[in-house]
Amino acid sequence: MGRGFEVVGNDVIVSLANGPTLRLQFYLKNGLTWTAQALPMGTMDERVNLAHISEDQKQAVFVYSTASVPPQYWHANLLRDRKGLRLEKTTELIKLNPHWDDKPKAKSEIVRWKGANDDEITGILYYPLDHQAGRAYPLMVAIHGGPAAVDLDQWSDRWTYYHQLLAQRGMFILKPNYHGSSNHGQAFVESIKKKYYDQEMEDILKGIDYLANKGLISKDSLAVMGWSNGAILTTMLTVRYPALFKAAGAGAGDVNWTSDYGTCQFGVIFDQSYFGGAPWDDVNGKFYNEAYITKSPLFELEKVKTPTIIFHGSEDRAVPRDQGWEYYRALQQVGQAPVRFLWFPGQPHGLQKLSHQRRKITEEMAWFEQYLFGNAPKENEAFKESSPLAVLLQKEKHAHQNGLWGQIYQGLLIPEVAVIKADSLAIGIFEVTNAQFAAFQPSYAYSPIAANHPVASITFAQAQAYATWLSEKTGEAYRLPNVQEAEALHKKAQVVAPRENTLAHWAGFALTPREVPLFRQKLNEIKTSLLSPAGTFGAVALGKAKIYDLGGNVAEYYQKADGEAWYGFAADDFVDENGAATPSTSKLKGFRIVKALKAK
Repeated sequence: MGRGFEVVGNDVIVSLANGPTLRLQFYLKNGLTWTAQALPMGTMDERVNLAHISEDQKQAVFVYSTASVPPQYWHANLLRDRKGLRLEKTTELIKLNPHWDDKPKAKSEIVRWKGANDDEITGILYYPLDHQAGRAYPLMVAIHGGPAAVDLDQWSDRWTYYHQLLAQRGMFILKPNYHGSSNHGQAFVESIKKKYYDQEMEDILKGIDYLANKGLISKDSLAVMGWSNGAILTTMLTVRYPALFKAAGAGAGDVNWTSDYGTCQFGVIFDQSYFGGAPWDDVNGKFYNEAYITKSPLFELEKVKTPTIIFHGSEDRAVPRDQGWEYYRALQQVGQAPVRFLWFPGQPHGLQKLSHQRRKITEEMAWFEQYLFGNAPKENEAFKESSPLAVLLQKEKHAHQNGLWGQIYQGLLIPEVAVIKADSLAIGIFEVTNAQFAAFQPSYAYSPIAANHPVASITFAQAQAYATWLSEKTGEAYRLPNVQEAEALHKKAQVVAPRENTLAHWAGFALTPREVPLFRQKLNEIKTSLLSPAGTFGAVALGKAKIYDLGGNVAEYYQKADGEAWYGFAADDFVDENGAATPSTSKLKGFRIVKALKAK
């Protein structure tokens, strides 16, 4: 019922404005007159929209939702008799996204209070998810755009106003239908002409007081947010009441009406309607319309002390894009409050790309977390734990000498180990490198640029001999992993191999078994080594230790009773993420040493 009515024979069903709800009404045509009849829906009354009526006009599909109930599609029989029209035998037609059933949803209700001119103001109030009676919570005032728009008791969570996420964080959310809002009568819509800001802000402030007087919220923990006209009101609230809000989020809002007049695609209509004329008009005996100055926050932004995050699309023509720059530049130059400006390239008045919508929510939530709840970010927000830089920084903590991984013991470069089990076992952080193996076997040849690559294509006997040599040199108990240890290591390797140096890395995607033979044909054209320097990929946890290259680079020897064996995978191995833990078939074999710790 997007157009607001449905024709039924000679009659019509109309969706009527009813403040914070919509009311279905049936109008029966009698000659040249109409008779109105309510179309009751029981417990669903005033929360229903007609979606479609069948061609024979005997069936209907309607949508039911509230601010805390996601849309539900229902089927009903459309019956007409002497009593008029009614919907009977309603059944739910289809469930949308059944996963929602398990998601937490905030309680919501319609609230009413006295605002400007002692008029009744309505709003939608969302409760904190784990609300406890008698406790005062923070409040987010979420102001709708328009101004001729309305917040209904209908499900409306989206990127601009994400009530459920805010409620989960532990706050009330108030969505006020201030003077100028639609659905409350034409006089209410037009009441703010030549009074722009004044009544709306009074309505909002009295709504805050209403909740505070009921003991629901703490006026020491207020935040405000809005998009478009909601941002316009957000900004002026922080101008006129500098100490009231701890944080503000303003998206695509005006701050300078003198520049808006000529650059907004509907600036002439909008501005003259609400400010009573053009900027140059003679108003009240003055040679210009002073409302364009007095109603522009730009000329008072030196008063703002509220930490503010600003959003704007670069191609916005409804609220010209440079309004965001004027807003940011003023707060940044005044320097009385933290300010952050996010500029979304290629986006109009409403953000279209999912990635931009998500970024808006993430950044705004982080802003409120810091300035409303006082939880400053603990880490550099530009730093990601999975980034190549993070891997490099982690590696830098390990022992290295003149660019070579390992530690020096009596002039020899030996592997660094990390403790897996306290007072029991330690393991090599890296696979034994070429440079480390050459300390044991000086005749071992390798390219200088491969000094930190894992030793490869050696025999099991050489690996055993290295462990024996290392034990003799240091007086410690070094060895190759045993069978039980190797089984545990291989299971771990199977999990991490797809994101380390195996065939999937060189393919750039998860290969399927059918694709492997063709891919190997291409590999035959490569003359250089597929090996990477030790620690190219991130470390994985193994007990208390963090070790590198367990799932890739070279397969690793271990000791079993009847001779050699290996676990893990090499750079030319295919690892099926959905398959069994198969052994490596590569000729690229190296090893990692284990150290038995001495009991204290």
